[in-house]
Amino acid sequence: MRIITAVILAAAFSASALAGDSEWERGSLKGIKAVGVLIDLSSDAGVCGVNSSILLTDVELKLRLAGINVLSAEEHKKDALKPFVYVAADVMKDRHTKACVWHVTVALSQVVSLHRDQSITTAASTWDAGMLGIEFPTAEQGVRDAAKNLVDQFLNAYLSVNPKQ
Repeated sequence: MRIITAVILAAAFSASALAGDSEWERGSLKGIKAVGVLIDLSSDAGVCGVNSSILLTDVELKLRLAGINVLSAEEHKKDALKPFVYVAADVMKDRHTKACVWHVTVALSQVVSLHRDQSITTAASTWDAGMLGIEFPTAEQGVRDAAKNLVDQFLNAYLSVNPKQ
């Protein structure tokens, strides 16, 4: 029963996406030249075999191969106004079935200003996509594959408004 509840909660979470992959969200990616990368893992991620260093390497490699300049953590701290690719893996291990339920989100966050008052700025996710899965007994490969697929989706959106020249 607990695992079913987790799947329902994860599905509800994935349905409440902040941005998406529409034409408007894709337009928000135009002109981005460099990004930071932030990996955020839930507390059960390690128990399910998910490693933040491996995910970071996977994501940074895909971005670089697509021609996007990836800022180091130090570079991004110096200029926090730069956009960043946020990869979140919410992972839960069911102690009875040993199943790992996961939801991976890839988002592009950047500083935006309000239309009604351009002097008001904030950070917001302007593009995102997510995937949900369940694996036994670990989630390492599923989370890595999901993150790679979602980064590919991001790159397709990015390249649709920033064609290579």
